[in-house]
Amino acid sequence: MKHKKIVKDFLIAFVCLLILNFLLPRLLPGDPVEILLGEQSLFEITDKMHTKMIEDLGLNKHIVIQFFDYIKNLLRLDFGYSYFYNTNVLNLIIKYIPWTMLLVSSGIVLALLIGYILGIESAYNHGKKIDKIILSTMIFN
Repeated sequence: MKHKKIVKDFLIAFVCLLILNFLLPRLLPGDPVEILLGEQSLFEITDKMHTKMIEDLGLNKHIVIQFFDYIKNLLRLDFGYSYFYNTNVLNLIIKYIPWTMLLVSSGIVLALLIGYILGIESAYNHGKKIDKIILSTMIFN
């Protein structure tokens, strides 16, 4: 029974994150096309080009349709296109996964080592001044 509640809570949190990730860029002030192009674009965009970009990005559709397109693309692992890096986002993710895993794993190993060492030191000096300092420091971190 407890397992079902955890899964339910996870799904609720996941759906809320999906909705926030979808809505927050749309709530930003300004024109999304101008934001994508940047203030220092190399050329002046015409109204026809602006309309074409809005159609290509699907921003002319109703927001509910945009959300379902967003979910559909996520399920197909289509995370979109990075105009900054000039490549697909999935390619960027795949490119940087090894470095991310190295950073995460080294951080976990370092945290475990420091945690074990401080835990042993705290237990060995139980009730002494160094124990209180370690515990106070760990509480505030």
